[in-house]
Amino acid sequence: MYPKKLLIITGLSGSGKSSVLHLLEDLGFFAVDNLPAGMLPELMEMLSQHPQALENGVGAVIDVRNAEFKDSLPQVVDELKRKGADVQVIFLEASDEILLRRFSLTRRRHPLGFMNSLLEGIALEKKQLSRFRHVADRIIDTSSLSMGQLRAAIMELLARNPEGLQVMVSSFGFKYGVALDADFVLDVRFLVNPYYVESLKNLSGLDEAVQKYICTDRMTEKFLHQSLEFFETIIPAYHLSGKNFLHIAIGCTGGHHRSVFAAEWLGKRLAAVRGVELQVFHRDIDRDSRGGGAS
Repeated sequence: MYPKKLLIITGLSGSGKSSVLHLLEDLGFFAVDNLPAGMLPELMEMLSQHPQALENGVGAVIDVRNAEFKDSLPQVVDELKRKGADVQVIFLEASDEILLRRFSLTRRRHPLGFMNSLLEGIALEKKQLSRFRHVADRIIDTSSLSMGQLRAAIMELLARNPEGLQVMVSSFGFKYGVALDADFVLDVRFLVNPYYVESLKNLSGLDEAVQKYICTDRMTEKFLHQSLEFFETIIPAYHLSGKNFLHIAIGCTGGHHRSVFAAEWLGKRLAAVRGVELQVFHRDIDRDSRGGGAS
């Protein structure tokens, strides 16, 4: 059985093929760059037992960096389709002005520019790829697209929610180290601490008694609602920037009481935001806090 989908990304150099491939990789696709077209059938056979490829699909960038590209790709695509593979070809392009600007900013050499000027290399590549542009399943002009708009176009092509953003809200204890992979870190060590209440000490922020105690602090409600308002505001902008994952980490001393409660409270409400796929994770809740100081 072939993987779920094969998405072939081709088009002009500098038009955003690598960005699309990185997006597909973030979506769980098995991603391959600069693959010889003739190796596609062999790759699909090899990945027929690969869980990630079977579940999400394969993304492959194939372009003029491969000498046999022009002659072999159409035949390879036809062969794979005859064998039942779900193959789609995306052709990316951009205006000469934009391509010149992008190559100037990155200081990269055009693949066909070794014996030509940059503009001549772009013109030659357009000529060589003209036949593929006409047979592509989707043509995307990236000249004026932001990363968020390009992402939305790819998500639409994949029939996925273009507004989808994976959000993780985690709790942690500062005494065990800050969550280094977080995009935002909130510190709730200023809230009233249940650790110093004997009946609450060995409970956690998942317990109702602990939650009620933390809410006796007049700062709790104000802090949580202002945090919620902040993230409700920035999540759409964060998504439009081309990101598809956001990690919010909330820390207290031991990661057992206050941060757990705050992560649960914030996670429950962010889950209701349109397009958000939410996960709550408590990094240090199972650590033994009895001898480790206030949590």
